[in-house]
Amino acid sequence: FQDPAPVRLAIDDFLHEQTRGLPGRVSYTVGAMDANNQLAPCASFDVALPKGARPWGRTSVAVRCLGGASWTQYVAVQIRVEGEYLVASRPLAG
Repeated sequence: FQDPAPVRLAIDDFLHEQTRGLPGRVSYTVGAMDANNQLAPCASFDVALPKGARPWGRTSVAVRCLGGASWTQYVAVQIRVEGEYLVASRPLAG
């Protein structure tokens, strides 16, 4: 079975890199990967957002095994960006 810990570490590294330039305070949670999964052990991973996905809100990341096996696992993530924004109290003339 594939140990979830290195998969989680690869996802954390990927999300840290993807959210680095976002304004405000960024936090994220990563969904659980079944510890009793039926995936063959893997030595290295490629993590990616789905095509067209933004690095915030609810989404999933694809984790693809690059060494030792051939599988792709999708893991749910929630990315939050907190900051201060200006809001007009009435419509602005254009």
